[in-house]
Amino acid sequence: MTDVPPTPPNKGGWKDFVAGNFAGMSQVIVGQPLDTIKVRLQVESTRFKGPMDCFMQTVKNEGFFALYKGMAAPLVGIGAVNALLFATYSRLKSIQATSLNEQLVLHKIAIAGAGAGFINSVLSSPVELLKIKMQAQYGSSKAKIGTGELIYKGPIDCARHLISEFGIRNGLFRGFWATVAREIPAYAGFYSGFEYFKRKLTPEGSSPDSLPPSKLMLAGSFGGFSYWLCCYPLDVVKSKVQNMKNPPKGFFYVFTTISSIYKTEGARAFTRGITPTILRSLPAAGSTFTVYELTMRMLEKGSIEYNSSFSPGIGLITLHNSERHNALSGKMMAELADLVDKLEHITQGKTNSKNETDLIALILSGDENSFCSGLENGKKMSSLMQDTLLRFSRLPLISIAAIEGHALGGGAELTTACDHRCISVAAKIRFINVKMGVTTGWGGGGRLINIIGKTKSLRILGASEVLTGQQAYDIGYADLIAEKGETISKSRDFLDPYIYFSSPKKGESDTERKRNSVKAVRGMKAIIAKANDSGTQRNYIRFEHALFNSLWGREENLNAISKAQSERK
Repeated sequence: MTDVPPTPPNKGGWKDFVAGNFAGMSQVIVGQPLDTIKVRLQVESTRFKGPMDCFMQTVKNEGFFALYKGMAAPLVGIGAVNALLFATYSRLKSIQATSLNEQLVLHKIAIAGAGAGFINSVLSSPVELLKIKMQAQYGSSKAKIGTGELIYKGPIDCARHLISEFGIRNGLFRGFWATVAREIPAYAGFYSGFEYFKRKLTPEGSSPDSLPPSKLMLAGSFGGFSYWLCCYPLDVVKSKVQNMKNPPKGFFYVFTTISSIYKTEGARAFTRGITPTILRSLPAAGSTFTVYELTMRMLEKGSIEYNSSFSPGIGLITLHNSERHNALSGKMMAELADLVDKLEHITQGKTNSKNETDLIALILSGDENSFCSGLENGKKMSSLMQDTLLRFSRLPLISIAAIEGHALGGGAELTTACDHRCISVAAKIRFINVKMGVTTGWGGGGRLINIIGKTKSLRILGASEVLTGQQAYDIGYADLIAEKGETISKSRDFLDPYIYFSSPKKGESDTERKRNSVKAVRGMKAIIAKANDSGTQRNYIRFEHALFNSLWGREENLNAISKAQSERK
């Protein structure tokens, strides 16, 4: 949104997965050689004199690509790990935020990072275990034939042997609590370090989202440095535990391992391998954040702006994606879902803002003389939008869509989630879904029936008829019609009786006018919403969503999408 914290918002799971995949792969490829040296120094300290000796012996005896041993496990698993990590981090930030435009202080960033690290341990622990087992497997496979020493052919073979011999808990999840002990402080430092440096590098009056790749690399490198500064001794413990021949005993094995390392190897053992680790963290973490941020920028377009002080008792929601006629991008859909979540909290009394406490109504509009020309992402976001629009329609707030320009496909469905519609004489409504080889998927078909009836809905949906502003008003789709550019002001006037006890007297200001009871108006809307929330309606919405999913991605749909994209060019 335009007024959200500069830290990455919750942008949707599929975007986290895509960006996390690219970021994770770059991290592994850049940092794997030095990570292999680090692990070998930690688990076989007596074999090598130092990092350079470890590097030389590894390359001499096993070849250069031995430095990439164990890379398959993190390379395969890093997408899920990073998706979970970034999604959890974003969610924990939003939970701590008290308003949409709050910039979280660094200790709250650290809390979100620590929580993300804890959750992330579920995936990172087995991935780390397999990586360490492969990295610590010193020497070539040919040289070990006949020695009786177990040789893992790869991460899958390693996992199979561990589960077969020790089970899932003591095999694949060996060292889980050691991983948790490392991840919590590590990611607290990782995210707070990155955010601190990113803010420092951002010129006054600029957005951190506009930082060039070079500055993102610097900020990310500082985050990586902070990561290891906060957790390196615990990483030594984790590596030792996960490379043990047999699983550790007891719940407090982390403490007993710390004591054992100190007694047998001394305090220096807790910093052994830190040099290649720090060297690795600078480019690896720098590339992680840079690739993640740049990938998200490529995937993200548009924003949702919410103005809670637009007019007394009325909030204004604006869709911003003018280059695509306000088509809903994945980022915008995720932001709209977050906004609905925020509005639910407001109507439950969880706010200290006067504007939010007095909120009765919402105006939904598009930027630059267009309402919404549909969506940029289909099947993957349909479930999110179905849920978001259902929740939006249930809000105990009076809503009106101010429709300028085009409302197409998903944009047309969006208007049906509002209680009222104000349409411009120059506007056009079209449920273009059948021309794209799909049905409605966000519940718009069922809601349209409630607005204009079955017969008219069938014609508009099945034949994909274009409705002008006047036609939409004549059939009862729109509650009022306005001149071009006046839908927002007309909508505000239309909402006036919901806000105020009576019409304004001559010379009377808004602050002097008597207001309706906020709770009473919200209560009336809640009654209407409850009446429409039948089991049949919910079943229909699920049916509509399933039908949409069955059609999306088929030949007719793909051909229609390809044609639409070529026409845009």
